[in-house]
Amino acid sequence: MASERSSVAQAIQNQTGGLSNSQPTANNESNAANAPADAADAVSSTAEVAASVELSATTGQAQPKATEPIATEPAPADEQEAAPVNGILNPAVLDRPLSEIMPALFVTETVTDTAELQALSDTLNNSTPPRDPVPISSLWQAAPPVNPIESWHKTENYLILGTDRRPTWDIWRTDVIIVVGVDRVQRRAAVFSIPRDTYVPIPGHGWDRINTADIIGERSLNVEGGGPALVSAVISNTFGVPTQHWVRVDMDGFEELVDAVGGVTIHLDCPFYEPITDITTGGWTYLSLPAGDVTLDGVTAHWYARLRLRESDIGRTRRQRQLLWALREKMLNANLIVRLPQLWSALQGKFSTDLTLLDIVDLAQWGLPLNSSRIHTGGLTTREVQPWTTPGGGAVLRIVDIDLVQRTIDGVWSGALMANAVAPENGVCPAPPADAPIFPTPTPKP
Repeated sequence: MASERSSVAQAIQNQTGGLSNSQPTANNESNAANAPADAADAVSSTAEVAASVELSATTGQAQPKATEPIATEPAPADEQEAAPVNGILNPAVLDRPLSEIMPALFVTETVTDTAELQALSDTLNNSTPPRDPVPISSLWQAAPPVNPIESWHKTENYLILGTDRRPTWDIWRTDVIIVVGVDRVQRRAAVFSIPRDTYVPIPGHGWDRINTADIIGERSLNVEGGGPALVSAVISNTFGVPTQHWVRVDMDGFEELVDAVGGVTIHLDCPFYEPITDITTGGWTYLSLPAGDVTLDGVTAHWYARLRLRESDIGRTRRQRQLLWALREKMLNANLIVRLPQLWSALQGKFSTDLTLLDIVDLAQWGLPLNSSRIHTGGLTTREVQPWTTPGGGAVLRIVDIDLVQRTIDGVWSGALMANAVAPENGVCPAPPADAPIFPTPTPKP
């Protein structure tokens, strides 16, 4: 892989790597202010997303909240009107660097003075487009991408997003970001996760957690699929991995899918404890699962995928991939492929995708019989992303070295088998909390 870095790679290094007076601190997973991930917590946690987005009074579309406007030049009309291609908008502006449109997001000169560097960092963190910005659709591919990862440019790649959105919610978080690569020539597949708190440059918005890109894209264009298209562009520009199709599932849809297949069975090497609000008392209780094989219903599987107070965001991504594997195994062993049309109909309104039912059936027919030895998985760890506090006080995961990140993603194709995706960190089971409860049932519900 070529060692020369693109503008995005250099911007990542400039934004997060040179703050001599800002030391990494514990991220959201160890922040004592974080509450358990119940419904009330979900509402309060989405406030930070709401704080960065406001609706235009004239257009009804989302605009980043303004601080000092950045002077930009509108894109040519032919670029603004470029048609969507393969789910990612406007390839016509691929050669137009984002630094030309939003120069405050990029650093071109070395700054050595600490005070000047801090001021520059504050500008980077707080910069927003002008009140009448270039349409976000014309920016989504404006940043020159990092060097592409060749192995991921020869495959069909699918973006899977999981949100905490409820039918009555206007604001949501995207807690699951998974890319699935399908190599039909070599008959193999690869699955990797991106932690939701990874700090990335989002075209038309600035630096933010990657889990905000979905809502920003959706509300800015006010069309179904605008969010996944922006997430796809961010992943392509930042990591060098293109995605051609997407599936987005909300909480209700995931729970109903798990229940519709009769629950899923996972294997735990260690007992699992995560605190959660007891909706009957208002106090705290635990989602507790014993080591060994455990069958989960929809509600329990949902919380197993989301909770992360005792474990890191990185640990949570491993559990999400484990559940994805468990769903695959259940559909394969129960021969549920024949029920895909019924499942498709039953889950309407609970998920969205640019795939057709025939596409889903084709993927299932190809992927379900695939030998488990040909399905690999991986994700970013603390080697590639580390806890960091932004100058504005946000707890994020910063990219340590984009070349290392790309080598890790490239290595997923020959990495761990997905069937063995979840193991205790450092090979040691964490000690249970002092007030850990006795496991109530084989299929506990919070």
